[in-house]
Amino acid sequence: MSSDQVSAGQPVRSNGRRLRGILVGCGYISTQQLGAWAQISEVEIVALVDFDENKARHQAERYEIAATYASLGEALDAHDVDFVDIATPPQTHVDLVRSSAEAGVHILCQKPFAPSMKDVDEMVEIADRAGVRLVANENMRFQAWFLKMKQLLDSGEIGRPFYAHWTDRSRWTLPTVTFIDQPYFATMKQLVIYEMGIHFFDTIRYLFGEPLRLAATVGNASREIAGEDNAVVLVSYENLVAIMDISWASIPTYPKADAVSWAVMTIEAEGGTMHLSADGRLRVITDESDTVFEFGPDTIDQSFVGMQRRFVECISSDSDCEMSGREYARSMELVFGSYASAERHEVYRVGEDRNILA
Repeated sequence: MSSDQVSAGQPVRSNGRRLRGILVGCGYISTQQLGAWAQISEVEIVALVDFDENKARHQAERYEIAATYASLGEALDAHDVDFVDIATPPQTHVDLVRSSAEAGVHILCQKPFAPSMKDVDEMVEIADRAGVRLVANENMRFQAWFLKMKQLLDSGEIGRPFYAHWTDRSRWTLPTVTFIDQPYFATMKQLVIYEMGIHFFDTIRYLFGEPLRLAATVGNASREIAGEDNAVVLVSYENLVAIMDISWASIPTYPKADAVSWAVMTIEAEGGTMHLSADGRLRVITDESDTVFEFGPDTIDQSFVGMQRRFVECISSDSDCEMSGREYARSMELVFGSYASAERHEVYRVGEDRNILA
C-alpha cells in the first residue's frame, strides 16, 4: 500500500472524496452487493478480484469498474483503498480477512462468517490486533418488514411477545439438486442452518435480544448432498419461544417465483399478532384492528443498500457497529450451537456451552 493509505484503526474521513473499496469474489452474491454499492454515492468500488478473471471482467463491465485482478494481494498493491468487501465462500474468509487487516483497511465480510467457531474467533482477533473494523454483511435485519416489526415491538403496540415462528420452504434438493448459482452447496457438510439459519438467528437477536437455550434437529431428504436440507431449531428466552423451520427439499405452498420475502414469520404477543407472508405483506392483528403493511419486490435488494450504507457510516465515524465481527460471533454461536445440539441430542446453553464449539 502507498504511504497515504488510511491508518489502521482511524476513521475514514471522506473530505469530499468518495470512499474507495475493493470487492473480492464475483459469484452469485456479488451482483446484489455491487448493485447496492452503485446506489451509495459516497463509495467507489475501484477494483474487482476473482481467481476466475472472466467472472471479474463480466461484473466489471456490467458495473463500469476499471480494474480486475486474480488475487486480493495484487489489487491491494495497486490501489489505495479504505475497505475490502469480501463476497467469497466462507472457507476463504480467514485468509482474506488477514490479508485485508495486514494492509490496514476496514473489512466488510459476507455471511456466514466462517466454517467453525474457532475460525470466527480468529477473524475477530485478527481485525482487533490490526486495529481495523470487521463488519458482517448481514442484510436480513435491514429488510423493511423486519424494521417495521422492530418498530412495533419497541413501541409496545402489540404488547410483550411470547412466541415466534419463522419458516422457509424451497425445492432445491429434490427430486434433483438444483443449486445453480452456488453449486458448492451440495458438498457442504453443514448447509441450511449454516447458510439460511444464520439469517434467522441474527434477526431474532435483533428483534428479541439474546436467547438462553436452543435445541435442534436436522434431516437429510436428499441423498445427493453432504449436509442437512431440513432443520428445526427451538430457541428459548426467559418469556419467549422462537421456532426456526427450514426445508430446501419441500414444495412450497405458494408460488416461489412470486415470493417477495425469503421466509414467512409470525410473532404472537399479549396484545396482538404480526404475520409476514411470502408476498411481502405484514399483517398486524389486535383485538380492535387488522392492519396490513405492504412492501415492494425491491425490499430485499434495498436491504443490501441499507446494510452497506450502515457499514460506511461506521467506518466514516469510527463508531461501533451492531454488525461488528464480535457481535456477529454471537449469531454464529447459535449456528454452531444448533449443530452441537443436534449431534449430542441435548439442549445447548448459549454462552455457557460455548467451549464445546472450539
